[in-house]
Amino acid sequence: MLDQVAPIKNVEAEESPRRKVLSFEAFNLGLTRHWLEQARQDVPLTDEEVERLVGTVSEAISILGAFELSIARINATADRIHVEVPPYPKAGDRIIEILKEGFSQAIGAERAGRIWLALQENLSAEFNRFGQGQQTIDATLADSAGKGRQYRIERRIEWISSEGPKSTASQLLISEDTLSDMDYIALAPYLRRLTK
Repeated sequence: MLDQVAPIKNVEAEESPRRKVLSFEAFNLGLTRHWLEQARQDVPLTDEEVERLVGTVSEAISILGAFELSIARINATADRIHVEVPPYPKAGDRIIEILKEGFSQAIGAERAGRIWLALQENLSAEFNRFGQGQQTIDATLADSAGKGRQYRIERRIEWISSEGPKSTASQLLISEDTLSDMDYIALAPYLRRLTK
């Protein structure tokens, strides 16, 4: 499975509902910049180095997104969209390697190690626990009370840590008019078919 990750960045995903379905919660590169600004207190970084690190994170997101799409199972019915991504710990380890290698190339091994320690927990959360757990996404039509069509999207990740079972969950409401402006665009064909 480790070998499956590297070629993915060269694959052009076709425009389809599956293309971005798992990146429904946009990775906020501004948040990465914020974490790096905080880390700058302990690890000196130039603005150019920050941008190189952000570029490394962005590339890893693309690779991870393509890999998750390749293993996702999607079930769409009239009233619900359900997406499951099984655990992928070996491929997740490869993503960690890609990040660490990119950080080292961007700012040198010593500072890269310190940056990795500073960002590791935040990156783990943003990178779906690096494939350590089962990820599910559910989308339904929300009661909009005259506000136009709105969709409720729920995401859950469950994994086993050294302290035992853990999970994270998030829920958000998006409207039809903001759908195309967000990274949820790949869900649009499914969402528009939802009925109560």
